[in-house]
Amino acid sequence: MLLVAAGLAAPWLYAYRVLPDILPVVIGGLIVVILGICFAVWARVHLGSNWSSRPAIRENHTITRTGPYAIVRHPIYTGILTGMLGTAIATGALLVFLVLLVMLVLFLIKIRMEEQFLAEEFGGDYERYRLEVKALIPYVL
Repeated sequence: MLLVAAGLAAPWLYAYRVLPDILPVVIGGLIVVILGICFAVWARVHLGSNWSSRPAIRENHTITRTGPYAIVRHPIYTGILTGMLGTAIATGALLVFLVLLVMLVLFLIKIRMEEQFLAEEFGGDYERYRLEVKALIPYVL
């Protein structure tokens, strides 16, 4: 939706390419899209009944620290952003890279709100998890 709105507002940004329109770049981007989608789906399936579109604590809820949650604290967001990065690479369009940056900022805001909620619910256990596992990018962010 954000990409469509931005394309309508500034179509020249979509036409402006920052990567070459060659098959290896497009295929590389598609591979990144597939990896991102697979990572997000793995995270969602692994989370099981603890998943919610909004932060919520279920009965017998625990902090999930296994599977993709041992790699990053928010693997669904990581998968979505990775898929968006793959889309940006495959299209090579400046607009898609800009939308990716906007999505990153929005996810970081959402992560801050969710983590405040989780810290209130799980206290020191969640704080230890935060210190041990990065939010979106292993070893980086």
